[in-house]
Amino acid sequence: MTETKDAKTETTSKVATTNASRTTAQKSGSKSTEPTRSGSRKSSSRRTSDKKHSGRRGGDPSDDSSSSGSSDSGSSDDDSDSSSGGCPPQATTATTLGGTTLTFRSYVSSSTLEDFDEDAQLPARRRWWERFLNLTVQGGWSDRTKVYELKLKMPPAARNWRGQLSKHSRQDWTRLSNLFKREYCKSKLSEAERYYTMTQRKGEKALAFLYRLNLAAERAGVYFRKSSKKREQHLRQFVRNLSDESLKETLQSHRFKKVADLEFILKQREELRQEDNPPARVQ
Repeated sequence: MTETKDAKTETTSKVATTNASRTTAQKSGSKSTEPTRSGSRKSSSRRTSDKKHSGRRGGDPSDDSSSSGSSDSGSSDDDSDSSSGGCPPQATTATTLGGTTLTFRSYVSSSTLEDFDEDAQLPARRRWWERFLNLTVQGGWSDRTKVYELKLKMPPAARNWRGQLSKHSRQDWTRLSNLFKREYCKSKLSEAERYYTMTQRKGEKALAFLYRLNLAAERAGVYFRKSSKKREQHLRQFVRNLSDESLKETLQSHRFKKVADLEFILKQREELRQEDNPPARVQ
């Protein structure tokens, strides 16, 4: 009996030792696997971080996007410079919260234009009227403002002319402007009378006088470019009304087939005068 008990105790002790060895082996195996897992996690995290750093250093799309952003900003700067270098806008618009669009236009004063001179020559009066109309367009004046500004620019004689008009003519811009042009910006002579009585002005160059005479002939219906007879009459009238006697004698001995030939001779004469009398140098 004692032998059998000893044998049982030995077998139980062996089983216990084998079980203990198994458990220790399992624990050691689990411990050995844990560091490998943690190591693999660390290595994977390092790889991802390395990829991020390499992406920042290398030519990844993120770098291209940053460079493209910088180039876009540069182009926007160029656009802003080019837009700011142009002329300022005549009007600015703004939208309110209710959706109403408001237009703000800068006021253009007539102080930049001198007063009207009714005693000036007809071309000067016409130029003044064109400049006044240009101010009305730039400033976006209303008809009431146009009437008021024109009154301020009138001298006493022109104000008296305006005062003898009817109330409707004084206050209506369309009516007043038409009457003003008829009174001060149109010749009292017909176009034919102006052409046949035209002479060279004091200090006017011969070429400038020819251009002015050509324009008057076109307005008077003297088509000298198509008819040889009218061309000869036109050129004789030009030579006859010249104030330079030496030039008049020189041109009387010439026969011109075209008006352009006369223009060429006058241009040559102007160039020779400029070479003989150069402008004084400013020290």
